[in-house]
Amino acid sequence: MDQVSEFQLGKSPYRAPDGCIGVGGVVTTDGGRYSLVYQGRDAHLWDGSQLSPALDRDWINPHVAAAVAEVGRSAFGQAWPDSLALITGIDRRRLSGSRLEQSGLPPKVLVGLALIAASPELARAMGTLVTSTAYLSDSDVPFDQWPVMLERARKILGVMSD
Repeated sequence: MDQVSEFQLGKSPYRAPDGCIGVGGVVTTDGGRYSLVYQGRDAHLWDGSQLSPALDRDWINPHVAAAVAEVGRSAFGQAWPDSLALITGIDRRRLSGSRLEQSGLPPKVLVGLALIAASPELARAMGTLVTSTAYLSDSDVPFDQWPVMLERARKILGVMSD
């Protein structure tokens, strides 16, 4: 299979087939245009009529990881791995460059990032909103801990406003 020349979250040229989740668009070095879709945790290319065999993770994950980092920085700032870990419950270490390239992310997380990527002018606002929601939805926080939670939110927003 040809190499990936471009990958973008949320820029799928085709609607995902039944049973698959579309997360982005792939352009290969030979000029082929595909949607990157997931069936379970397996990534496939979809050309609008035929689904490829499951892709080798070593082939696609580095491109997905680069796109995740780009969208993460635009939505959450330089501390994007911390925000994404808070929002998704994924271990922060798993979001480091090499580990992200190896293990990838659940397709539903990629869909969420693709939605943010679709509106780059609103990315920072959306990132702030989902981060704030993650803090506020923590029902295990006792009432007297809300001042601590709000202070953490202020710190995160301060980092995100860089």
